[in-house]
Amino acid sequence: MSELKVKTNNFLFEYRKTIRSKLSTQPEWKIDSLINDSKKYEVQKLTVSEKIELIIKEDDNPFIELVNKLLSNIEKGQTSAVNNLISNMTNGKFLDSLGIPNQ
Repeated sequence: MSELKVKTNNFLFEYRKTIRSKLSTQPEWKIDSLINDSKKYEVQKLTVSEKIELIIKEDDNPFIELVNKLLSNIEKGQTSAVNNLISNMTNGKFLDSLGIPNQ
């Protein structure tokens, strides 16, 4: 399980790095448009980099949510939960919902 933990952490690190890099090239108004409307007032005084970190922290991508749950279960040593999550992440219905066609 330690290898799975390392690979999962590496995936999340690279994903966040890619999102951070992509957002850092965007104008501030576009970054602001990605922030949840309920938080817009709270983030007015944040720097652009702080806004980007908020967006990354509150990422609601369903695949990333599952990856975070997977990592949590790996760290807790919950093998059956890990197996269930991996199964859920690789089933055709879930992949179709993300726009990844079955091959």
